[in-house]
Amino acid sequence: MEAFGRMIAVLTAACCMIVLILVFKTASVYWQKNETVHSIASEYAEQILKSGIVSRTEQERVERELKRLGEYHIELTVYERKRFEGEAGRIYLYEEWDGTGEWKVLSPGSYLRILVSEAKRGRLETFLYGDGGTVVTGGRMP
Repeated sequence: MEAFGRMIAVLTAACCMIVLILVFKTASVYWQKNETVHSIASEYAEQILKSGIVSRTEQERVERELKRLGEYHIELTVYERKRFEGEAGRIYLYEEWDGTGEWKVLSPGSYLRILVSEAKRGRLETFLYGDGGTVVTGGRMP
């Protein structure tokens, strides 16, 4: 009976080792893919903030680049700073750009937000790899 218990323990340990190896291999692949998507999105945001121009063709180029890695969706949001004179002095409010048109020149003080998410991720992977594979990047125009 003691030998049977030892055999079960050895088989359980072997099965756990195989499962752990497979999980760590797939987690490594997902981590590398997330890092690649993050670097592409950061480069895109940096290019927009450097040039100050948001164009539809550049966004389509980035979407094609991300298509190679999987099914990703890009959401680009620009918040433009509006200045108003009131009784309390200058008031700055931010208005979201609706995104219509082929291109847009960013005004100084505008904020840029790029949200990249993968369509296939489930709620379990949300815990391990972020909110649906979401990568948020952006910045403020100088």
